[in-house]
Amino acid sequence: MKNVVLLAMWGVLVTAALAFQPLPAQAGGTVGNGNPASCTASALRTRLAGGGLVTFNCGPVPVTIIISPTDVISLDTTIEGGGVITLSGNSQTSIFDIQGGRVTLSGLTLRDGFGKGGGAVYNNGQLTVLNSRFVNNHAVAIAGAISSGAALTITHTDFYSNSAGFDGGAIYATVNLAIHDSSFEFNRAEDGGAVLYNTNAGRAGRAGRAGPAAAAAGPRFTLDGSQFYSNTATIGRGGAILNFGTTAITNSDFQLSQSPLGGAVHNALDASLTVENSRFVSNTTDQGVGGALLSLGHLVVNDSTFTGNSALNGGRGGALALDSAGTALVMNSTFSGNSALLGGGLVTSGTMTLSNTTLAGNGAFIGGGVDVLSGTLTVTNSTFTDNSGVFLFGASAIENAGGLVKLKNTLVAGDSSNNCQGSLVSLGHNLDDGHTCGLNAGGDLTNTNPLLGPLAENGGPTLTAALLPGSPAINHGDNNGCPLLDQRGLLRIDGCDVGAFEFYAHRLLLPLIRR
Repeated sequence: MKNVVLLAMWGVLVTAALAFQPLPAQAGGTVGNGNPASCTASALRTRLAGGGLVTFNCGPVPVTIIISPTDVISLDTTIEGGGVITLSGNSQTSIFDIQGGRVTLSGLTLRDGFGKGGGAVYNNGQLTVLNSRFVNNHAVAIAGAISSGAALTITHTDFYSNSAGFDGGAIYATVNLAIHDSSFEFNRAEDGGAVLYNTNAGRAGRAGRAGPAAAAAGPRFTLDGSQFYSNTATIGRGGAILNFGTTAITNSDFQLSQSPLGGAVHNALDASLTVENSRFVSNTTDQGVGGALLSLGHLVVNDSTFTGNSALNGGRGGALALDSAGTALVMNSTFSGNSALLGGGLVTSGTMTLSNTTLAGNGAFIGGGVDVLSGTLTVTNSTFTDNSGVFLFGASAIENAGGLVKLKNTLVAGDSSNNCQGSLVSLGHNLDDGHTCGLNAGGDLTNTNPLLGPLAENGGPTLTAALLPGSPAINHGDNNGCPLLDQRGLLRIDGCDVGAFEFYAHRLLLPLIRR
C-alpha cells in the first residue's frame, strides 16, 4: 500500500511539472479558419515556427498577406498556397529568409518584396519552388526575387518584372541551380537581367549578401523547357542570363532580350555553356557584341535556331560572337535573318568550328554570314546562302579579316560576285556559285549553281536549305571526315553531299536521335 501511495504522489508531481513546461512549437498546420481576416502574418509565423506542412484556409477568394518582418525558416518546411495565396513584402521587406532545412514553396505568389540581397527570398537551405509566381520584387544589390547560396530547384514558376540594382534581376545563384518549364519576363539588372549564375566567390563582394562560395564538387546550372522574354541587362552583360559557371540550356526560348554584351546570354571567361534545341529570336545589343549570345569561355551549340537577332549601331555578331579567349563548337543549327555591322550571323576572334550548320539571309557591312577577325574558323558540311549587305555595299558570306579559315564539304552561294573576302584554306570538296572563295583543292567546284532550295522546314528541329534534284552537290562531298548525320539528323548515305543537307530521293526520312 505504501508503494501505491508513493507512485500516485509521483504521478501528481510529474503532471504538475509538465503543466508548467512551455508548449512545443507548432509543427505546421493550417493558417486561418475560413475567414480571410484570420489569415495574418502572425498566424503564418506561428505555423512556420516548428516546420512541417503549412496550408491555408482563408475562404473562397484569393488572399494577400502582408509580411513584416521577414519570416525566418530553419527547419524542413513545405508551404502550400493552392494558387490563391499571395505573400507581399509591401515594398518594405523581403518575405523569407531560409537559414537551413529542406524548404518547398508551392502554389504561392510572392510579390513586392524588398531587400539588399534577395528581394523576396534568401536561400541558404535546400529550396524547391513549384507552380508559383514572383512579381515586382526588388533588391538593392543582387537577386530581385531569389538570392541562393545553396541548392535551388524551380519548376513551373513565373518571374515577372523583378529587378536588382546590380546583379541578377530575378535570380542570383552560387551553387546548384535547376530551372524547369518556367518563364522570365521583363526582369532587369545591370548584369544578368533575369539570372546570374556565379560560382566565382570573388564576385560576392559587389553582391553584398551573396551566400557561401560555390561547392568544390562543381556547381551546375541546368535550364530546360523555359522561356525568356524581354529581359534587360542595362549596362553590363547577359540580357537574360550571365553565366560564370557550368551551364546547360535545353529546349528553351529567348526573345527580345537586350544587353550591351550578349543580348540574351553572356558566357563569361573560363565559364562553360552548352545550348541545345533552343531558339534565340529578335534579341539585341546596342553598340555592343553578340546580339543573342557572347562567349568568352567554352561554348557548344547544337540543334538550335538564331533568327532576327541584331547588333545595332556598329555592333558585332548579329547572333553570336566568340571572344579571342573562347572556343566554340556549333553543330546542326541555323542562323537566319540576323544583322550587324561586322558578322551578320557570327563574328569570331577565337577558335570556332561549324559543322552541319546553315547560315541564310544574314546581313552585315562586312561578313554577312561570318566575320573572322582573328583566331581559327573550321567549317565542315555547312551551307551559306543569300547572306549579304544591309548597307549600300555588298558583303561577303565569309569575311576573313585576320584569322585562319578552313572549309571542307561546304556550300557557299547567293552572292556569286562576293561570296568570300580574304584568304581561305580549302580542305576540298567545297562548292562556290561564284569564284571569290579561292577554292583550289581536290573536289572543289567554282562558278557552279548548287540548285539550292529556300530556307524551309525539311524535317528535323531547324530550318534548312534543301538540295534540289540534280544538284552537283549531291554525293560530291568527301566521305572522310563527313558527319554521320546531316543537320536534320538523317543518315548521310550513298556518299556525302556537300553542305548541311543530305539529299534523299523517294525515301522514307527517319531522323536518328542524337546523343
